[in-house]
Amino acid sequence: MTSSLPPTQASSHAGPASYVGAWRAAASAGWSRLTSREALLLLAIFLTGLVLVAPDLMIGFASLHPYDEAKYIDSGRSLLSGDLRQLSWGPLVAIFYAPFVLLQQVHPDWFLLSAWGGRFVLFMLIWCSTLHLARRLRPEVSPLMVSGVLFLTLHYQPLLENSSDAAFTVCSALALACLLAFRASHRLSRVLLGSLLCGLGMLARAEASLFLAVYILVCLALATRGESRIRILAASALPAAVVLGGYFVVSWVSMGRAELGMGSKAYDSFEVNQPLPSGTDHDASRAETRRLFGTPDENQQSVLRAVLRNPPAFLQRIATRMLDLPRQFLEMNGQRLGGMLALLAAWGGVA
Repeated sequence: MTSSLPPTQASSHAGPASYVGAWRAAASAGWSRLTSREALLLLAIFLTGLVLVAPDLMIGFASLHPYDEAKYIDSGRSLLSGDLRQLSWGPLVAIFYAPFVLLQQVHPDWFLLSAWGGRFVLFMLIWCSTLHLARRLRPEVSPLMVSGVLFLTLHYQPLLENSSDAAFTVCSALALACLLAFRASHRLSRVLLGSLLCGLGMLARAEASLFLAVYILVCLALATRGESRIRILAASALPAAVVLGGYFVVSWVSMGRAELGMGSKAYDSFEVNQPLPSGTDHDASRAETRRLFGTPDENQQSVLRAVLRNPPAFLQRIATRMLDLPRQFLEMNGQRLGGMLALLAAWGGVA
């Protein structure tokens, strides 16, 4: 006799194996489990949120981040001229701005309009990728619940000031969704797609190579006894390698060179992230870093050499940053919502 209970309830009477099967079926059902009413409600929440944050997305010139956002917008112009940014500077982001840069032919404020357009696109992609991840977490998590969190919190707003952070957030959310889909269905195509997204993530943030390593290890850990780990290893690594190889080929053909630029960017980040009692000031941070660790020439542009010149100062930097994390978290999310998110995150971790 077929049980009339919902899958999760019926499985609770049939043992752990049935519950796992029901969970996989629910997780792999996708958007088909969303009713038309739920879909319309999600759309209404998103559009309302978009209208409310639109003034923050339509910024003025004075609000443009000169070190990140402005350079990423210019990378869209460079892309149309056949010039790719170095891997360390997020060449993927240029794709988001290139279409808007075409406005320079028809409008004198094309640069500002490009900033608006890029922010709107990345805002929508963050929402869509996060909701896609949420539906992969069903039935434990509801996309409506996640849409409510996105509607209330502004934790993703600072990401839009650094377009590479926003692009990496989208790629990593979609890659994690692929991992969950592979866990539910064990389809190799999910592993391939996730690896492709990891490769694109590395074109947004070169540090995502660490993310790819974790992705490969988790894919191998999720393999069942009857699955070939060699095939899973290849599926989780090769698409990302193809993406990187394609970037190097296009870069070499279009510019005659293929540069990583990792060392110079790492040292630049090392200098400007020196904490100061007076707050954030890149020039002052550089000066303090050089006082504590020496000049770039003295360290031959090596962060490791600089750290070894003054290990106590570097440990003090780490301690200062760690102690400042709670303040940054509450500043980003607000005291009431930030406290609630921290409490729920701790509760979820324990569970």
